[in-house]
Amino acid sequence: IGELISFGAYEGFRLSLYTNAYLLNRKLFERHPGLWDLDVLRVSLYGLDDESYMNATGKAAAFQRVKQNLVELLSLRHERNKNMKVGLNLIILPNQAWQAPKVLDLITDVNDLSGAPRGIDFLTLREDYTPADSEEKYEDHSALVSAFQDVRERCRHPQLKNLNIDYGYALHPISKGVKSS
Repeated sequence: IGELISFGAYEGFRLSLYTNAYLLNRKLFERHPGLWDLDVLRVSLYGLDDESYMNATGKAAAFQRVKQNLVELLSLRHERNKNMKVGLNLIILPNQAWQAPKVLDLITDVNDLSGAPRGIDFLTLREDYTPADSEEKYEDHSALVSAFQDVRERCRHPQLKNLNIDYGYALHPISKGVKSS
């Protein structure tokens, strides 16, 4: 995959890779140095702690492994002076609005632990499109409005000042305090 990425980058393509980061460690980058030619590396999160990762993936300690891989990735990116943008993606499931501000705690922690001056570059938050009754959806949107207010406040932290948050078209109005239907 590294050779393919390097070839594409050489040809002028700005390539991105989506991963769960479970195997994204130093050894992988050593075996596939072309990964450094990516323009964007986006990591999909399956939770924000060991229990939620275990429930989603069936793998014990998966969250800690992914977190450590992210720390190592930021350190390596800095050591190698690479421009690859690194981001996280989180789908906010129904009644899980509390995860939006909590993911910022993860990003702050990863950025701190990496020791790199440049941390996670972006966060994409997306709505889960599971059908829900209108009352439940309204309550969930109210919780999201509150959670996104907390996100705005937390983004004042020095480790998050350069973080770009993309709410997508469905969550963007809610991120501005507008309750959608």
